[in-house]
Amino acid sequence: MKKISLSIPKTKFTEIKNFNFINEPLTKEFSLFYSYFYGSNLIIVKDSLLSEIDKVFKGVNNERLITISDSFFSNFTVVSETLIKDRKNKYAFELWQRLIVWAEKWRKENDLEIHLGTPYYFIAVASLSQFDIDAGSIFMHLALKEDRKHHKKWFNLPANLFLSLNPRKDQYISHHTNYMLGFIRDRLDGKGNSKGRYKQHYYKKRSGSLKYSDFRRKFLGKRSEDYLEIKYFFVHSLLRLWRLRRIHKSNKGENTIAPLIYSQVISGLLLTLEVLLKKKYSNLPMLGNLFKKFFKDEGLGKPDLKQIETDRDRDFEKWIEDCIKQESMLGDFSLSYGLRNYTSHTIESQQVIWKKQTNIFQSVMNCIFRVLEVL
Repeated sequence: MKKISLSIPKTKFTEIKNFNFINEPLTKEFSLFYSYFYGSNLIIVKDSLLSEIDKVFKGVNNERLITISDSFFSNFTVVSETLIKDRKNKYAFELWQRLIVWAEKWRKENDLEIHLGTPYYFIAVASLSQFDIDAGSIFMHLALKEDRKHHKKWFNLPANLFLSLNPRKDQYISHHTNYMLGFIRDRLDGKGNSKGRYKQHYYKKRSGSLKYSDFRRKFLGKRSEDYLEIKYFFVHSLLRLWRLRRIHKSNKGENTIAPLIYSQVISGLLLTLEVLLKKKYSNLPMLGNLFKKFFKDEGLGKPDLKQIETDRDRDFEKWIEDCIKQESMLGDFSLSYGLRNYTSHTIESQQVIWKKQTNIFQSVMNCIFRVLEVL
């Protein structure tokens, strides 16, 4: 696709660099779109602009259609980037929502494939930038699905880079990624955001040996379908925890909804742990058998799973404290098993989990690290 510099007269933003030239009528429509925005702070996607791209889409073959749709949607990113930079995330979200609604309708009516990776990615960025973690995660996952469907090198595109927590600096929300990576490293080897101040990490407390590079290679860097799904749960859980911690620092008196959200975060991480165990023992579908086999292979002892459940149900808070006090992988896995298999969460039990949030999170991460260490 030919790229040109498009001049926008009588505005403070006089030139659009790397504009994707598709044809003259569309270029005129985009010139108007940019003039409204950079001249009058208006975001107007006119029907005439959509009518022009409709003509183009209907006049090319399927392979060309993917390329042209990429170029078309990319021409909106400069406005989206400006809005996000100016903290006008709501308007960026609405811009992409308008385009996605139109594009989904067009795709259905014409039974043709256009690539929506760009609009899904940027609406995810807008969502995450205004801390709508759930919407951001959903749209980022949709962007990944679009990229995998239409691009051979989908793994180098922004959606997968984000969901793999790739530290490349050319991501629009690299600060999110870097924070989560630092958060993981604090729990792994103490070399994260806390700059050595965090002392309860896997290396120090459990004599762990999983290298950070191996954590990336064995988990975050995996491209297979089943790893993509579980990485989605893992990253979404970390995002929710990151946001929860930021909110709670300024609202420490809130102890009703925060425990519920935290319990959901832990559930996502425990699901990650279970899937990783199934990677190691694909012939063992039952959770109890997975834990027993791993305990045996790793010399952690022979756990009495029924006793774990009995102790947990008899006195939930004491059971959690006893698991934590063991300060061992046996205690970590016993806690993880009991929580993963615990279906009768109450408001009271969520309060207990919240009260012990730091220890519980570290215990679950210890288990994830240990499984990855031997995979």
